[in-house]
Amino acid sequence: MKVFPSEVLIMLQSRLISYSYLLRFELETVFAFTSAGHDIEHDGITYQADGTFQGLDSLSRHAEMRVAEVKFGFSMANQAVMSVILGSNVMKRRITIERAYLNRETGEVMFVEQVWSGTVVGKSDDDGNSQIQLTAASRWSQFERTNTWRTTPHSHKKRYSDDECFKYAAKASETIYWAGTAGG
Repeated sequence: MKVFPSEVLIMLQSRLISYSYLLRFELETVFAFTSAGHDIEHDGITYQADGTFQGLDSLSRHAEMRVAEVKFGFSMANQAVMSVILGSNVMKRRITIERAYLNRETGEVMFVEQVWSGTVVGKSDDDGNSQIQLTAASRWSQFERTNTWRTTPHSHKKRYSDDECFKYAAKASETIYWAGTAGG
């Protein structure tokens, strides 16, 4: 159950809701962006409202554990972001999306809730759009992923040299009878 502070509840009840998304990419360098029209400071991190971050897929929550991948787009004009994403290993790095409820008059952050978190599973660049994309997935996406690794004793030894996973595999096909013999 969500618990909101009273000032956020009043805002939600008035239906004049002011919020922005806070996106944090924990790559080799931490990059933080906001969808607000101004920079936002939260928990010692300054979320930038510049044009480097160009968008993300739509997010929706369901009462089931199925989450598709989310794509994040960045402008190639920012050399710092481009060099980190294209020049370093960004796989399995954490990405967090939070929703910040803002005071309508001051723009001050009143309350922050986590919306989504996941890890980077892919990256690509598109010279036609001058954009770099990161693809991220939450931990639940692994449950639906098809494992294309076909296991044989030899392939298993390559990954886990000390494991004897097939040692008793032949025993699995044997029939074991209660009292020792069939029909007896």
